[in-house]
Amino acid sequence: MNPITFYEHEKKVWNDIFTEIELNELEKINRVHKCSIFKLLRKEIVATQYVGFIKIKNKTIQVIPKIFKNNDNENLHFLLYMLQYTEKLKIKNFSLTSFNKIDGSFFEVFIWLYARNLLDILKPGIKKQYVVNEENSNFLKGKFLIGEHIKYNNFNNAKFFCSFDEFTEDNRLNQILKYVSNILIQVSKNSTNKKYLKQILFILDEVQLKKVTVDDIDKIHFSRLNEEYRPIINLCKLILSNTTISFGLSKIETFSFMFDMNKLFEEFIYKFIKKHKEEIGIKNISGQKLLGKLFGEFNMYYDIYIKDENNRDIIIDTKYKSPADMNKHYGLSQADFYQMFAYSQSQEKKIENIILLYPKSTIEESSFKHSDGINKINLFIKCIDIQTIWDEKNKRLNKDAFIDNIKECINID
Repeated sequence: MNPITFYEHEKKVWNDIFTEIELNELEKINRVHKCSIFKLLRKEIVATQYVGFIKIKNKTIQVIPKIFKNNDNENLHFLLYMLQYTEKLKIKNFSLTSFNKIDGSFFEVFIWLYARNLLDILKPGIKKQYVVNEENSNFLKGKFLIGEHIKYNNFNNAKFFCSFDEFTEDNRLNQILKYVSNILIQVSKNSTNKKYLKQILFILDEVQLKKVTVDDIDKIHFSRLNEEYRPIINLCKLILSNTTISFGLSKIETFSFMFDMNKLFEEFIYKFIKKHKEEIGIKNISGQKLLGKLFGEFNMYYDIYIKDENNRDIIIDTKYKSPADMNKHYGLSQADFYQMFAYSQSQEKKIENIILLYPKSTIEESSFKHSDGINKINLFIKCIDIQTIWDEKNKRLNKDAFIDNIKECINID
């Protein structure tokens, strides 16, 4: 069954697609993510800025960006590229041409990248590592744990409570791979992916299947002996960090893997500017920073701070919004304007210049200026032309066009 496809901010009549039970599952996913993956209205369901994949029982939903009109492949190519560029997707054998082998499904591409690369690593042999074991043994081996021995064997002199190192394939690294592979084989619908995942699970047959978390992944220590696993383990972390899973009696009932495009767009812009700051003409740049608390309670962050070649301090606030989400004030509410004003006045040295940076759509660039004799703020509406900076034919950025676009955006003379 093909996935139900939503574009960002697209509305659909929910009872044409979902049962009330399935709608309740979507509400649960919203609660687990602590945000609105979907807005659930009386008659409609509305996608938000989150993109990705959701499985509810036998039904799958795909939410994809709508940067390039009427071109799903190009939208997903650019999304995958942004994930790679921001180092969220760090895979050795990464190629956007593989996307066309997986029937154009966003999440199946992730599974294919994971399974294909992991198989290449596992085929020469499964990785064994030393694992510290503690057990009550009939034989004394390794380190004798006196305290534990007294606790468990006070009346049994035939046992020895010991700690010893075992060189085994049943280690944390392989347990992570088996757990993630077991999840993916349950949610994949692609026959090639299922075949690869079955091969992986066969190789890892002697490894315990146990639940792992992102904290378990963070405990993995990489050395020259297991460095080749780092990209795959990073992909496991990416998958587990962005998913919610609900298990039934014997299988996964609901599964979601979602990204916030607001945050991804912000990080993408920041990393590009930082990498090319000399070519753009920027002296200093820093990423998201806590400016302080408004009314002592609400945290205020800016996305990007730069000092241009004219020594002007500028805050760049990225706004990933679709044309349908725009109103006469570029999608900004009165509260947003208050926020911009608070940004400019929050530091000891007032920052007068704020750029709101959008993906280019149907909006036109503009500016607003305010001065009451004491406080001054210049607010600029600027756009990144994704159509120009993305080279779909070669699946890469047009670096020079991107640099020129950023230069135009920070030109506030």
